[in-house]
Amino acid sequence: MRRITLYFPQASRPVCIAWLLDELYFPCSVMFPDRENGKAPQAFKARTRVQQWVHAAKSMFILHALATTYARWLSPQRAQDHGDTQELEKNPSVNMQEDFNRLDKGLEKWKTGFLVGKTLVDADIMVHVSVQYISARALGIRGVDTKKGKNVAEWVDSARRVMGTRKLWIRRGLYCPLGYVGYWWITWDHGKLLTSVICVYFGFT
Repeated sequence: MRRITLYFPQASRPVCIAWLLDELYFPCSVMFPDRENGKAPQAFKARTRVQQWVHAAKSMFILHALATTYARWLSPQRAQDHGDTQELEKNPSVNMQEDFNRLDKGLEKWKTGFLVGKTLVDADIMVHVSVQYISARALGIRGVDTKKGKNVAEWVDSARRVMGTRKLWIRRGLYCPLGYVGYWWITWDHGKLLTSVICVYFGFT
Protein backbone atom coordinates (compact mmCIF):
# COMPACT_ATOMS: atom_id res chain seq x y z
CA MET A 1 0.00 0.00 0.00
CA ARG A 2 1.33 3.40 -0.97
CA ARG A 3 2.02 5.54 2.09
CA ILE A 4 0.26 8.89 2.26
CA THR A 5 2.18 12.12 2.80
CA LEU A 6 0.38 14.78 4.83
CA TYR A 7 1.71 18.29 4.24
CA PHE A 8 1.01 20.05 7.50
CA PRO A 9 1.46 23.84 7.40
CA GLN A 10 -0.37 24.23 10.73
CA ALA A 11 -3.63 25.45 9.20
CA SER A 12 -7.21 24.35 9.81
CA ARG A 13 -7.64 21.96 6.88
CA PRO A 14 -4.54 19.83 7.50
CA VAL A 15 -5.46 19.77 11.21
CA CYS A 16 -8.84 18.27 10.29
CA ILE A 17 -7.22 15.74 7.95
CA ALA A 18 -4.62 14.79 10.56
CA TRP A 19 -7.40 14.21 13.08
CA LEU A 20 -9.35 12.09 10.58
CA LEU A 21 -6.34 9.92 9.77
CA ASP A 22 -5.63 9.46 13.47
CA GLU A 23 -9.23 8.36 14.12
CA LEU A 24 -8.87 5.83 11.31
CA TYR A 25 -5.53 4.57 12.66
CA PHE A 26 -4.13 5.23 9.20
CA PRO A 27 -0.33 5.67 9.05
CA CYS A 28 1.07 8.59 7.13
CA SER A 29 4.27 10.55 6.70
CA VAL A 30 4.04 14.15 7.89
CA MET A 31 5.88 17.10 6.37
CA PHE A 32 5.89 19.70 9.12
CA PRO A 33 7.59 22.99 8.18
CA ASP A 34 8.11 26.03 10.34
CA ARG A 35 5.90 28.94 9.39
CA GLU A 36 7.50 32.05 7.91
CA ASN A 37 6.25 35.26 9.50
CA GLY A 38 3.11 33.41 10.55
CA LYS A 39 2.42 32.10 7.05
CA ALA A 40 2.89 28.82 5.22
CA PRO A 41 6.37 28.57 3.65
CA GLN A 42 6.72 29.73 0.07
CA ALA A 43 7.90 26.27 -0.96
CA PHE A 44 4.56 24.84 0.18
CA LYS A 45 2.62 27.49 -1.70
CA ALA A 46 4.39 26.44 -4.88
CA ARG A 47 2.67 23.08 -4.53
CA THR A 48 -0.81 24.53 -4.93
CA ARG A 49 -0.87 23.87 -8.69
CA VAL A 50 -2.81 20.72 -7.88
CA GLN A 51 -5.41 22.69 -5.94
CA GLN A 52 -5.74 25.22 -8.76
CA TRP A 53 -6.42 22.55 -11.40
CA VAL A 54 -8.81 20.63 -9.13
CA HIS A 55 -10.85 23.79 -8.59
CA ALA A 56 -10.65 24.72 -12.28
CA ALA A 57 -12.12 21.35 -13.29
CA LYS A 58 -15.48 22.13 -11.68
CA SER A 59 -15.54 25.88 -11.13
CA MET A 60 -14.24 26.78 -14.59
CA PHE A 61 -14.42 23.97 -17.17
CA ILE A 62 -17.74 22.44 -16.11
CA LEU A 63 -19.27 25.76 -15.06
CA HIS A 64 -18.64 27.22 -18.49
CA ALA A 65 -19.83 24.04 -20.18
CA LEU A 66 -23.14 24.15 -18.34
CA ALA A 67 -24.07 27.45 -19.97
CA THR A 68 -24.07 25.75 -23.36
CA THR A 69 -25.60 22.57 -21.98
CA TYR A 70 -28.59 24.39 -20.55
CA ALA A 71 -29.01 26.41 -23.74
CA ARG A 72 -29.46 23.13 -25.62
CA TRP A 73 -31.65 21.51 -23.00
CA LEU A 74 -33.98 24.44 -22.39
CA SER A 75 -34.31 25.96 -25.87
CA PRO A 76 -37.70 25.30 -27.43
CA GLN A 77 -37.74 23.09 -30.49
CA ARG A 78 -38.54 25.99 -32.82
CA ALA A 79 -35.38 27.78 -31.64
CA GLN A 80 -33.31 24.70 -32.43
CA ASP A 81 -34.97 24.26 -35.81
CA HIS A 82 -34.21 27.84 -36.83
CA GLY A 83 -30.62 27.82 -35.61
CA ASP A 84 -31.27 30.21 -32.73
CA THR A 85 -29.82 27.77 -30.20
CA GLN A 86 -26.55 27.50 -32.11
CA GLU A 87 -26.39 31.28 -32.22
CA LEU A 88 -27.02 31.43 -28.48
CA GLU A 89 -24.10 29.05 -27.86
CA LYS A 90 -21.54 31.31 -29.52
CA ASN A 91 -20.95 33.74 -26.66
CA PRO A 92 -20.41 31.23 -23.82
CA SER A 93 -18.32 29.11 -26.19
CA VAL A 94 -15.56 31.70 -25.93
CA ASN A 95 -15.08 30.79 -22.27
CA MET A 96 -14.58 27.11 -23.00
CA GLN A 97 -12.12 27.83 -25.77
CA GLU A 98 -10.15 29.98 -23.35
CA ASP A 99 -10.24 27.15 -20.79
CA PHE A 100 -8.79 24.73 -23.34
CA ASN A 101 -6.13 27.26 -24.34
CA ARG A 102 -5.16 27.69 -20.69
CA LEU A 103 -4.93 23.92 -20.27
CA ASP A 104 -2.83 23.59 -23.40
CA LYS A 105 -0.43 26.32 -22.24
CA GLY A 106 -0.15 24.71 -18.80
CA LEU A 107 0.83 21.39 -20.36
CA GLU A 108 3.27 23.11 -22.69
CA LYS A 109 4.90 24.93 -19.78
CA TRP A 110 5.67 21.84 -17.70
CA LYS A 111 6.42 19.48 -20.61
CA THR A 112 5.97 16.35 -18.52
CA GLY A 113 2.83 14.99 -20.14
CA PHE A 114 0.85 15.66 -16.95
CA LEU A 115 -0.52 18.74 -15.22
CA VAL A 116 1.67 18.46 -12.13
CA GLY A 117 4.88 16.48 -11.91
CA LYS A 118 5.74 13.42 -13.95
CA THR A 119 2.82 11.15 -13.15
CA LEU A 120 -0.96 11.08 -12.95
CA VAL A 121 -2.39 12.85 -9.89
CA ASP A 122 -5.83 14.03 -8.77
CA ALA A 123 -5.51 17.23 -10.83
CA ASP A 124 -5.25 15.19 -14.05
CA ILE A 125 -8.23 13.02 -13.14
CA MET A 126 -10.51 15.93 -12.24
CA VAL A 127 -9.71 17.98 -15.33
CA HIS A 128 -9.70 14.90 -17.58
CA VAL A 129 -13.32 14.07 -16.68
CA SER A 130 -14.40 17.66 -17.35
CA VAL A 131 -12.58 17.78 -20.68
CA GLN A 132 -14.15 14.48 -21.74
CA TYR A 133 -17.62 15.79 -20.86
CA ILE A 134 -17.07 18.89 -22.98
CA SER A 135 -15.45 17.06 -25.89
CA ALA A 136 -18.05 14.29 -26.10
CA ARG A 137 -20.80 16.89 -26.46
CA ALA A 138 -18.79 19.38 -28.54
CA LEU A 139 -19.69 22.12 -26.06
CA GLY A 140 -18.23 25.36 -27.32
CA ILE A 141 -15.49 23.72 -29.39
CA ARG A 142 -17.26 23.05 -32.69
CA GLY A 143 -15.21 24.31 -35.59
CA VAL A 144 -12.18 24.99 -33.37
CA ASP A 145 -8.76 24.19 -34.84
CA THR A 146 -7.76 21.07 -32.92
CA LYS A 147 -4.11 21.49 -33.90
CA LYS A 148 -3.90 24.33 -31.42
CA GLY A 149 -4.73 21.86 -28.68
CA LYS A 150 -2.12 19.26 -29.51
CA ASN A 151 -0.86 19.15 -25.92
CA VAL A 152 -4.39 18.57 -24.65
CA ALA A 153 -5.01 15.71 -27.08
CA GLU A 154 -1.74 13.99 -26.13
CA TRP A 155 -2.46 14.50 -22.43
CA VAL A 156 -5.94 12.96 -22.76
CA ASP A 157 -4.50 9.87 -24.47
CA SER A 158 -1.68 9.59 -21.93
CA ALA A 159 -4.08 9.86 -18.98
CA ARG A 160 -6.31 7.19 -20.51
CA ARG A 161 -3.39 4.78 -20.87
CA VAL A 162 -2.16 5.35 -17.33
CA MET A 163 -5.62 5.00 -15.80
CA GLY A 164 -6.25 1.86 -17.83
CA THR A 165 -3.12 0.12 -16.58
CA ARG A 166 -3.84 1.01 -12.97
CA LYS A 167 -7.41 -0.30 -12.78
CA LEU A 168 -6.27 -3.70 -11.60
CA TRP A 169 -4.05 -2.22 -8.89
CA ILE A 170 -6.84 0.04 -7.69
CA ARG A 171 -9.27 -2.90 -7.41
CA ARG A 172 -6.71 -4.82 -5.40
CA GLY A 173 -6.18 -1.95 -2.97
CA LEU A 174 -2.51 -1.60 -3.84
CA TYR A 175 -2.48 1.89 -5.33
CA CYS A 176 -4.22 5.20 -4.65
CA PRO A 177 -4.11 7.57 -7.67
CA LEU A 178 -5.84 10.57 -6.13
CA GLY A 179 -2.97 12.31 -4.42
CA TYR A 180 -1.41 12.22 -1.00
CA VAL A 181 -4.31 12.63 1.39
CA GLY A 182 -6.75 9.76 1.56
CA TYR A 183 -7.20 6.37 3.02
CA TRP A 184 -8.04 2.83 2.00
CA TRP A 185 -11.00 1.43 3.78
CA ILE A 186 -10.67 -2.34 3.74
CA THR A 187 -13.34 -4.57 5.14
CA TRP A 188 -14.17 -8.25 4.96
CA ASP A 189 -17.58 -9.40 3.78
CA HIS A 190 -18.35 -13.12 3.67
CA GLY A 191 -14.68 -13.90 3.18
CA LYS A 192 -14.27 -11.51 0.24
CA LEU A 193 -12.03 -8.50 0.45
CA LEU A 194 -13.88 -5.32 -0.45
CA THR A 195 -11.76 -2.28 -1.10
CA SER A 196 -13.05 1.26 -1.34
CA VAL A 197 -11.15 4.45 -1.91
CA ILE A 198 -12.05 7.52 0.06
CA CYS A 199 -9.71 10.38 -0.68
CA VAL A 200 -9.80 13.69 1.11
CA TYR A 201 -8.03 16.50 -0.63
CA PHE A 202 -6.94 19.56 1.29
CA GLY A 203 -4.92 21.59 -1.16
CA PHE A 204 -1.34 20.36 -1.09
CA THR A 205 0.34 17.51 -2.97
